[in-house]
Order: sequence, then C-alpha cells, then structure tokens
Amino acid sequence: FLRLNWEVPVDRIVVSAQSSSRGWIPYSKGGEYQPYVPSLDLVIDWRNAGVDIASTPKAGFRNPQHFFRSGLTYPERTTSGLSPQYLPQGCIFDSQGPTIIGDDDTLIAAMCPILLSRPVSHLLEFMVSSGDAVSSGSAARHYSQGLVNSLPVPEMNEAIIERLASIGVDSWRKLNDIAANNETHTSFLGP
Repeated sequence: FLRLNWEVPVDRIVVSAQSSSRGWIPYSKGGEYQPYVPSLDLVIDWRNAGVDIASTPKAGFRNPQHFFRSGLTYPERTTSGLSPQYLPQGCIFDSQGPTIIGDDDTLIAAMCPILLSRPVSHLLEFMVSSGDAVSSGSAARHYSQGLVNSLPVPEMNEAIIERLASIGVDSWRKLNDIAANNETHTSFLGP
C-alpha cells in the first residue's frame, strides 16, 4: 500500500480529502532530521477511501479523524534532535511520524520554533532515558508522543504567538525554497 512518490504517476497523487478516494495520498512516516520542511517521500494507496488497507490483517489506523488536517509532524526515532516540520493539509500520518494537530493554525505555526528552541532541547535531554541521551550521529533516540506531549507549553499572549508564528512561517519559506532546488526533495520544481 506504500510507494515512493516517484513510483506513482503525478496525476494519481491527490492532496484533498474530497478527492482522496481516487488516488494516492502523501504519507508522513518520520524521515530524516530536517526542521520545518518535511520530505514526504511516501504515498499511500487511498483508493476506495482506505477500505482495502483497513481490511488487511494487522493493518489499522490511529486517529483517522485527524487525517488530511494540517499540523506539525516529527520523526519519532532519530539520531539527531527533535525535528518538527509543518505538515500540509491532505496528508496521512502514522506513529513513526507523530503529528500535532490543533484548531488554531497560528498557534501550531508558533509551536514549531518553540519545539526547536534550546530550552526545549535541554528539557528533552533531561526527559529522555539515559540510554537515549546521545549526540547527533550516534545511537537513535525516541521522541515518543508521550514525551513530546509532556513538554510544558509557555503561557503566551496573542502578540507573542503571532511573532513566533511569523518566525516559523518565514523559516519554513526559506528552507522550503532551498529544498525546492534539491532534485531529490518532494518540493523540487525543476531547474
């Protein structure tokens, strides 16, 4: 049911919940350390609205009510630090690419730079088990949903949320522009 996106004709990949039953959907399943910009290299066969997948033994979906919504995702297992990335609307995710969904897009956008901040990085170092506290490039660490959910969220007024969201969106745009020049990235537009 999963394919690399280049294995599926572009006209069969859809990014809309309304037309999702007709094709393949971008699939978030973790990936490499790349803050802000996900590399959605996988697509999932969503023809027949996922009924074929759901009818397969041991296949199942967690929180399908949140599929196709925008949010933040991050690789659950990595040899680097936490790497939150903006997940666009029209995607499906799984436990290897946990997703933070909310009703306030501005607050979600503000959470990305917060999760990438040094204070959060240091908190995570204290929170991961001693066997998982490693430096970049060594043994993998796990950023489970429970661990990330237990991070304290600072109280912020509307002005701070707006400013952090602006920083996050600006960073995403700049990094997405860089990714769009990389032939192997899903944002690549051509020479």
